[in-house]
This record gives sequence, C-alpha cells and structure tokens, in this order.
Amino acid sequence: MIIVGGGGSGLATAVSAAEHGASVLVLEKQPEPGGTTGMSIGSYTACCTRQQAKAGVVDRVNDHAEDIAKFAAPEVEARDNHELRRFFLRHNAETLHWLMGMGLRFYGPSPEPPNRVPRMHNVVPRSKAYITTLQARARRAGGVILCNASVTELVTTGLRVTGVIANVNGVATEYTARRGVALAHQLLRRKHEVLASLAAGDADVAWRAAAMRPHVPRTGPIPFLVARPGVHPSHACGSCGDPLPHPTRLRCRPCSLAAWRVIHQVREGLAVPVPPSRGRQST
Repeated sequence: MIIVGGGGSGLATAVSAAEHGASVLVLEKQPEPGGTTGMSIGSYTACCTRQQAKAGVVDRVNDHAEDIAKFAAPEVEARDNHELRRFFLRHNAETLHWLMGMGLRFYGPSPEPPNRVPRMHNVVPRSKAYITTLQARARRAGGVILCNASVTELVTTGLRVTGVIANVNGVATEYTARRGVALAHQLLRRKHEVLASLAAGDADVAWRAAAMRPHVPRTGPIPFLVARPGVHPSHACGSCGDPLPHPTRLRCRPCSLAAWRVIHQVREGLAVPVPPSRGRQST
C-alpha cells in the first residue's frame, strides 16, 4: 500500500495498514515527516471519551454534531458532508483511545466554545508527539517512510489508481501499489478547491457537472466521469474532448472542477487520475 503524505493522517494510516498485514510505503515530500499535524497546537476534539467520563461530563454524538455546525459560516456549513461528519464523530473517541494505547498522553477535556461541554483534549507535551509516536510505531510494524519524495502524478489502470510517480531526490520513480493508494497529502490545501468548485457559477463548469452528476453512484466504485460522450483525440480532455494546454493532463480544468463538485455533493472526494510514466517499483 502506498500512502502519499507523512503527516498525522498519513502516519496513522500507515500504522493501521501495517499492523493489519499490509506492506506499506509512505512518501513524504519534506526532509522529515510531520505535515500540518506537526505544526498544530496538538488539540483533539472528541466526544464520549474516557477523560470526559472521568470528569463527569455527559456527552452525545448528536450534541457534538449540532455544536460543530456552529463553527463555520452558514453558507459553508450548508456545503459540508454531514453524513461523513457523523461517521467521524461516532469514531473519534475510539481513535483517541487508540492513540492513547500507543503511549500518547492527553490533558483535558477543556472548554472549546461553541461546544456545549468540554471536548478538547491536548496531547502532551506538544503536537510533535503525534509524529514521533506514529512514525516509530509504523516502522516497528514494518512500514517504510521515504522522505524527500514528492508525488507528482497518479498512475491508473483502467478506472483504478494503481500507483504513483514520485520525484525522489531529483529522480522520477514509479511505485506500483498492490493494495491501494491513500492520499493524505496537502488535504487542507485541496479543501479550498473543493469548496470553490461548489460555489462556482461558471457556465463551463455548470453544464459539465450536470452531465456528470447522474453517473456518480452513492456507493461502490466511481467511474471516470464524462461530460461529453464519445472517443476523444489524444492531447484532448478525456471527459469533454476540448484541447488540453498540457498534454500530460487527463482532464481540462472545467471538467476537473465539475468532477470535484458532483462527487463532493453525492459522496466525498476524488483524486483526478493522470497517465502513467516510466521506471517502476512496487509495494
């Protein structure tokens, strides 16, 4: 399994996958793991935790779901994925206890308005503790963490993402995944692209989104979304057939934004595939 990004989410994914028997490779573009988690204040907001119970705090997932909706502006809140949020909230205490089982210590819960009860748990001594602990645990489980490895492309076979192209110390290398590819890389940077696409009123994006939306299933694999059916020439957008300014791209920008829009509305997230390149390794 290939994991793109060695921050908190990528390293946690690596630990879980390796401890469940997968061969794991983490590709991190920076000289050392950390990501935004390593630069954060280290807080973890959760409900129904052991710390809450010990402090006599009575909490419910439904209450947390109502409170978390008060953090964002109404127009942003209206675009969020509420089903995915509830799934996260149902499991966030379990994840906190999993981290504690690795030896991480937290103080709290502390008040965090507009939460109606204390839910903020802070790691001790600071956020780097997440990275140090998860990194060591992943390596003990057999995972490999490769730094200075910037992923530049996803490799596809049919409709499946089967690998990545990474620039490792200046050398382009292809890595093939037998189990899958997990993207945990610059998610905060990409989030604004998703939200921007949801709000976009551009007609070029709108008609493409309307054409793609009926083809996004609620469950199961997501097909390659086509805005204009037909066989399109090389160096043209594989979705609508318009000329591409960059021949290495698979979709034009309006089709990419339209795909982000409809999948975020119907499901949650899709990485737009790009053609494979040269030089192979597998994991």
